[in-house]
Amino acid sequence: MKWTLLLFALTLALVDCSRNDGANKDIYPGVNWQRAVEPEKLGWSSAKLAEARNFSKKIRSAAVMIVDDGVVVDAWGDIKQNYYCHSIRKSLLSALIVIHIEEGNIESNWPDIHNRVAEWNIWVDPVAASEVFSTGLSKGLTPLDATKKVIWKESDAASWEASGTPEGILAAELLRWMLRSWSPKGIFVWDLVAAVNATDPDLCQQEQVNVQVVTEPGDQQGRTVVDKSQPENTTACIKAKVKEVKKRVRQVFGLP
Repeated sequence: MKWTLLLFALTLALVDCSRNDGANKDIYPGVNWQRAVEPEKLGWSSAKLAEARNFSKKIRSAAVMIVDDGVVVDAWGDIKQNYYCHSIRKSLLSALIVIHIEEGNIESNWPDIHNRVAEWNIWVDPVAASEVFSTGLSKGLTPLDATKKVIWKESDAASWEASGTPEGILAAELLRWMLRSWSPKGIFVWDLVAAVNATDPDLCQQEQVNVQVVTEPGDQQGRTVVDKSQPENTTACIKAKVKEVKKRVRQVFGLP
């Protein structure tokens, strides 16, 4: 749970370092990767990279590798090690997709997308989501009905910061950024509530239900609905225990 937030923060820090003009097009790594001798020639700042390196050490990142159009700008840690990671697919794919949208390779009507009924990843590919729910695999769901009951505020940021840990301080900075950007009164952090539910289902009222996904095009596409006439296929968090969820997050961010 901590590392999802920390990876996101480090990504933001590194993105701020880059000012590439696309000079390294058509360079593809082979057995050995080409490495930049002078990052400035690629539009990167050595000083900013040094800050990023120090920051990653502070938050105890295992490894970092920055690749710009096929050239390794910088890397540290054990980059040859395979790591067991969680919840990075969305961040990575979102960054890649935005690049292609900006370059005109993918047409998008963002921000004129009006989706009020579906979780984003299900809305993007409702057919794939429907297939997942139709399998016999064990599944857990933390729907928007539950995550929207947990509102994160400045008081939460203050309690995380008070832990004194690098993770708590960083998480507080991220929450305050979201409060400034979206709403100072309080915001939703869907993945955080889902992570708590995944690690400790007792912090949410669970119910066995049959979940179906609306795949037909229209304003309901991607919506998850409960079909009481079908056998249960999902364990769903119906109601999060707000105080206990927040207490658990404080405990996690306060761990040494």
